[in-house]
Amino acid sequence: MVGSMPRRGPDGHGVWSRDGVALGHARLSIIDITDTGAQPMIDEATGVTMVFNGEIYNYIELRRELVDRGHRFHSSSDSEVLLRAFIEWGTAAFSRCIGMWALAIVDPRKNELVLSRDRFGIKPLFVHHAPGQHLVFGSTAGVVLASGLVARRCNPATVERFLVHRSVDESTQSFFDGIEHFPPATTAVMSLSSPQATLRFERFWDAARFIDRPAPARNFDEAAQAFREKLFDSVRLHTRSDVEVSSCLSGGLDSSTLVAALATIPEGSDISKVFSATFAGRDYDEDRYSRAVADRYHLQRFNIQPTTKSFLADIERVVLAQEEPFGSTGIYVQWKVFEAVHAQGIKVAIDGQGADEYLGGYFSFLAPYAVDCLAQGNLAGAWRAWRSYQAGNRFNHHLLQNLPALMARLFGRGGGQQRSPFNEYLSPAIRLAASTPQQMPSVQVPTGRGLKRALVRYLTRYSLPALLRYEDRNSMYFSVESRVPFLDHRLVEFALALPADHLIDGRSTKRLLRAGVTDIVPEMVHARVDKIGFGNPEAEWVGALVKTGALQDLLGDAGASDLVDVKRLKKLLVDGGQAALDHNFLWRVYSLLAWRRWAFP
Repeated sequence: MVGSMPRRGPDGHGVWSRDGVALGHARLSIIDITDTGAQPMIDEATGVTMVFNGEIYNYIELRRELVDRGHRFHSSSDSEVLLRAFIEWGTAAFSRCIGMWALAIVDPRKNELVLSRDRFGIKPLFVHHAPGQHLVFGSTAGVVLASGLVARRCNPATVERFLVHRSVDESTQSFFDGIEHFPPATTAVMSLSSPQATLRFERFWDAARFIDRPAPARNFDEAAQAFREKLFDSVRLHTRSDVEVSSCLSGGLDSSTLVAALATIPEGSDISKVFSATFAGRDYDEDRYSRAVADRYHLQRFNIQPTTKSFLADIERVVLAQEEPFGSTGIYVQWKVFEAVHAQGIKVAIDGQGADEYLGGYFSFLAPYAVDCLAQGNLAGAWRAWRSYQAGNRFNHHLLQNLPALMARLFGRGGGQQRSPFNEYLSPAIRLAASTPQQMPSVQVPTGRGLKRALVRYLTRYSLPALLRYEDRNSMYFSVESRVPFLDHRLVEFALALPADHLIDGRSTKRLLRAGVTDIVPEMVHARVDKIGFGNPEAEWVGALVKTGALQDLLGDAGASDLVDVKRLKKLLVDGGQAALDHNFLWRVYSLLAWRRWAFP
């Protein structure tokens, strides 16, 4: 299992075992790069043993507190701080941590195994549990499969949700039957004394708790300044590293803000390299924006220009990196950025993931904001928001196809699993297969209308989990640790407690962030009202997969008919159906079948 992830941990590995329990670790050295930071990490006095993936950014502050309580340290690593924090406070230690983590701890004092994952699921944790037989866990589904204890079977329910409803990472079920995503913000404890013991789950943080709390007594300008100060503190903590730190820079508001903060605060002044991706001549090209930020702070910008040729050459490796199907070719752009970071010998990259989900960054959030305005009798505000929503989304064919599911998610009416025209392209076996019951507890999201409830749904189910999965797999394929300062829980708690009109004003999104960075981000960036994300020529790239025969080749695999109606899809392609059908659907077919080829060779 350890040997199956050389890219995630190229700097060392270790294994510990005792009485039928084994922990393994492959290391990417970031803080305390000496052998004293190696894992599995064992406390000799108590026997408590830990493997940990991630970073605890406030480890220096926690270490001081633990020293005051009599703890002695043998390393300068955040791993040892986390281990001793657990020894001191038990599972309550996780609520004290600012950071990202997936971990396993064996505690011989109670003869228990403890699993935990950070509040947002930034770091992955996959689990297979056969009570009375074995419990297997790892950073990827591939690691779990490498144990040899888990049969390779697809999960029909996950395949159906992905292919028909565009659903990615919205439940604990993975694409592999019997392998599940351990839920974020959760700790599980299992007794090692009984073969029949089960995991006892406890959720230690919930974003929904903050949406109905009384807002801090401050006006908008005060709130924007307070958010800025909290963001700067988060960036300060996220720069802690014993290796070079760089940043991704798309040219959008989020990444531009982080780069400006890094260049402004004393702790971040060592940053010298940023990485961008551009598409010259395309309407989604962000070159002028990212260049303006880099030039303002005299940073060396590495500009990557993905092409159709490079996409075709790389796409099989991207599928391998992800280990599960993914919903858009856009993540290839991010994959190329992390490839460039690795090429410069850099191990840490700051990225802007997460801000859109709780600061109201998507144009679609204008719709529930309009509902808030109507509930308050603000008809003019509702009309402005609805007009801005229409203009921002440009109501094209692709949007109209997915409008029912989008509205369901925004207004809390389930997952948007309405009848879809793509059902007929599933194989009979997938259509008839029963859903596999979940073993892991699902994250409960708030129902009901209103902006802040929609934000929490996107933060915990409909958007962020998939984006974090892409971020982790793309970066770790190149042995790069991606850090996301916007997902400091202190920022999220603060923003969700504010009035909705502090986040959206009916004309633009992310009002709170824009107001707080006008002096450090070029005006052409903080005044932007467009939203590009991973802009890319998806229709062109998918067309190339059809033109070169790459999609048809996958349809020719013997096992393809287990997942899709091969005959119907081949006829569609022969009849020129690429133009008649959503190109994103054809991408999902390719992604699914490419995954099947890797997962079931």
